[in-house]
Amino acid sequence: KNRVTGETNPKTHHARVCGEQQDPPHEQVAKPVRHSLLRTPNARGHAIWFLQTPMNEDDRSDMGGAMKISRLSMEEETAMNAALETALCALRRKGITRAGPAAAAQLLSEFSHAVGADLTGLCCVPLDGELHSALPAELLGDPAVSAARLPPPPQGKSGALAGAALHRAKQVVSQILDSLAPVVFKIGITCTPFLRWRAYEREGYQKMHLLHVTEEPGLVQMMEAALISEFQGRAGCRNVAKGGE
Repeated sequence: KNRVTGETNPKTHHARVCGEQQDPPHEQVAKPVRHSLLRTPNARGHAIWFLQTPMNEDDRSDMGGAMKISRLSMEEETAMNAALETALCALRRKGITRAGPAAAAQLLSEFSHAVGADLTGLCCVPLDGELHSALPAELLGDPAVSAARLPPPPQGKSGALAGAALHRAKQVVSQILDSLAPVVFKIGITCTPFLRWRAYEREGYQKMHLLHVTEEPGLVQMMEAALISEFQGRAGCRNVAKGGE
């Protein structure tokens, strides 16, 4: 069952790594990669959804940032995911099967029509990297929180086996660290990526990469502990605890 602690909707757990570059290398521009638009929603839905609203002055000093971020209720989140699926279906009917700026703009228009309400402040964390590549920037919230490295939609009810998921996560972390070295980084778990990012941003980190998403607390705790064990001896790691708590 989903674990619920003090919120109106089930927790979705993300394994993530935050990185701060030391002596950043010159910016590299990668060749664009064309991604297929997501075909069908998985059992969890397409994304977890948040609403950003202006803070008053007292809240700004206590919480940081100019906007308050809160996760939508289960009912609202279900409605947003249904609207997103409607928008994706509309694009497929029009023969738009590849992600890109034009497709993202069309997707935003179709999604806005499906929601039938003002989208101001609405943002999401997609649950797979394929969808992240297809969504317009307007729906992705803080660009420092990236879901681009999440695995593709799971096939079947169980998705990837724990061992395969961990192996993939280790490869992703290695790729990130090798591409940014020398780098300061920290591995951990979050249920609310945008809120957790604010705390790390104040510490000087530059990016949060989401590695895996699951509704099983035990799986993500195991992954956190295994990743910390793998990379704790690497220069720049700021993890002190073993993880999995």
